[in-house]
Amino acid sequence: DHAYAEEAAGDHGASANASERPRAARELEEYLTAAERPPLLRAQLSLCVSATSAPELEERVERLRSEYRPVDLHRPLGDQLKLFCSHFPGQRAPVAAYDDYMTVEQIGAMVPTATHAVGSETGPYIGHTLSGSRQPVLFDPTEASRTARAPAVLLSGTLGSGKTLTLELIAYQAFLAGSAIVDIDPKGDHRLDRLPGVGDRIETVELGSTDREAGMLDPLRVAPAETREDLAVAFLVSILPDPVVPQWRTEVRLAVQLACAAGSRSCEDVLDRLESTDTDEGRAVARSLRAHAASGLARLGFASREGKTAEAGTADVTSLRIRDLQLALPGTARSELLEEERVGQAVLRLLAVYALSLTSRDPSRHAVLCFDEAWVLLADSQGRALVDRISRLGRAQNVTPLLATQALADVEDLDPLIGCAMCFSVESDREAERALALLRLDPEDERLRSQLVGFRQGRCLMRDYDGRVAGVQIDLADPRLLDALDTTPGPPRRPEGAGDTAVP
Repeated sequence: DHAYAEEAAGDHGASANASERPRAARELEEYLTAAERPPLLRAQLSLCVSATSAPELEERVERLRSEYRPVDLHRPLGDQLKLFCSHFPGQRAPVAAYDDYMTVEQIGAMVPTATHAVGSETGPYIGHTLSGSRQPVLFDPTEASRTARAPAVLLSGTLGSGKTLTLELIAYQAFLAGSAIVDIDPKGDHRLDRLPGVGDRIETVELGSTDREAGMLDPLRVAPAETREDLAVAFLVSILPDPVVPQWRTEVRLAVQLACAAGSRSCEDVLDRLESTDTDEGRAVARSLRAHAASGLARLGFASREGKTAEAGTADVTSLRIRDLQLALPGTARSELLEEERVGQAVLRLLAVYALSLTSRDPSRHAVLCFDEAWVLLADSQGRALVDRISRLGRAQNVTPLLATQALADVEDLDPLIGCAMCFSVESDREAERALALLRLDPEDERLRSQLVGFRQGRCLMRDYDGRVAGVQIDLADPRLLDALDTTPGPPRRPEGAGDTAVP
């Protein structure tokens, strides 16, 4: 305090060091006078580096120094033998000049094998931590259902960051453990059918606008009774062009209520009721909806009243794809959507409900629901309500949803819906801030933001079901898995030598 006061009275003011010392001294005093009486440790940290040649030794020393920055590592040439002997068991530190007094936390932070444990206690191996010790990271997709936590796993990141490969890796490991898999593949680039043991146990359903698939996603057919009305209204209003006047919304709501009360399982019945109404608004909205129901992907949402629709979900792995699906860029306002994009988003939401119904048929068997392009569900309140329902039903029905998205929406609304999060590479500081907020880290931390922007090849920050966060390198371990799942143009990547590990 005296040094700071003297410097502050000078012409140039107090230096940075003088300003920092009073705060550091008070923090140390508070630490040492705490009720638990924590100790100060007289300690010395020594690291032994070996190599087969002098140039290799110098290169390894520099790598070690770079890993420890901003901590300075000294290399006293005259004391090398003493320091080397100190690494034998039971030896005291021989060079007292390098002793220092440290807190327990400072010692722990400097240990080269220190890491924040992350992942499950048991389960399949998915990667290792980015710490020097490369601790293995395990992930058990059944953990949330067994411990009554939000089961949804969110994988976010830019194109090519590794989130889709990770989603497929977790799904494949769950399949090997006996879980049922339902994979929503809007882009048609998933490769689960190429994985060992999956080929003859997968059912691929190509949804389109043909007569065979018409009505397969009708909300009055696929939704449970308690949400059937709301989902049908949301679908019918979503495919209408903006602006949708309040009177039209009212007419649609009344017609859906009547259809549900009559036990109808077809949106065709809703159109008939709108056409038979005595209001001009009802007939007008019926005419507009009839035009959409007659062609394009919207036909998937209008089941015939008499005919039967196709069924799926009989195999251990079910892959649901939509032909000719057009989606806008994440963040595009509804008023700017093309008709095909607006219908595509509405149909994709119905597909999520349909997939959930497939996974929850047998609650005694764990199931995994994979949803790529999940930003469609996270972009607005209706979609987030659907994610909330998927999460709640998933916990009760023994289902783990895996949601992959390029863009994060309002993090405050997402946090209670997500049990585990893996944030891969992002393109901007703004996206990094959202990812850090989702991970419950400091969005203003410049180092963490730079780390997220610089992540590549399957690196991510992972928050597990216990709320622990650590940097993780996803590792497919078997190069055959990478060859099967990788969608990067070019020849398949193989490890250069025995024991090498291929990563996404």
